[in-house]
Amino acid sequence: MPFFLGITSSINSHASLRTLLYSLHMKPTANSGSNFKRLLSCSVLVIAPLIASETGDAQAPAPAKQPQKSIREIDLEEYLQDHIGEMDPDLANLQDQCAKGDDAIRSVDFKYADLDGDGKEEAIFQGFTCLAGSSGSDFFGVLKLNDAGKIVELPIPPFPEQFKGRNTFENIRGHVHLEVVNGRLAEVYPVYSGDECTNCAAGGDRQLIFRWDGQRFVPDAIIDIPPR
Repeated sequence: MPFFLGITSSINSHASLRTLLYSLHMKPTANSGSNFKRLLSCSVLVIAPLIASETGDAQAPAPAKQPQKSIREIDLEEYLQDHIGEMDPDLANLQDQCAKGDDAIRSVDFKYADLDGDGKEEAIFQGFTCLAGSSGSDFFGVLKLNDAGKIVELPIPPFPEQFKGRNTFENIRGHVHLEVVNGRLAEVYPVYSGDECTNCAAGGDRQLIFRWDGQRFVPDAIIDIPPR
């Protein structure tokens, strides 16, 4: 492009024309003016498409940014099958511990809610492996799809045995399930009032409530729900 501009600006003076012709290793002759016009025409034919191409590239719109996937669009059951050992070291060799022909993960359920206040849903999962016994589901947690499009776990810390002057696990025998209570994560346990059978808890439910502190879940409250 600078060469093209140099040629066009040289048209106006005979001295400039002579200098240009010499710079191109051309001898000035009686036909120099005609030769120059032919040279200029050829230059325009060659350079003009390049200029148009460069201009078009500069004005081409940027590709539209693809919206980020929702965590509901991810096959989380497959993700858990592949990564459960990383999330829970006790289940690292799960398939080897299962009976022949038994699935490592027998079943898993999901709930969705925005638990960390960023406007995007997280996935709450809970399921049964081949090792699950009479105490109910044996793996659970929360998964998040981060801004980089990667699935990460949001660890749930264990509730302390003593919390705000209460014995957290008094009259509890397991059978935890995860719920969302007023937008917060909760571990919910059946409460036993005596020696009733495992599936006959008569003391209502106990909710162990967590809140998100900006970086992690932290224990926040214990709420007992009377029997219905």
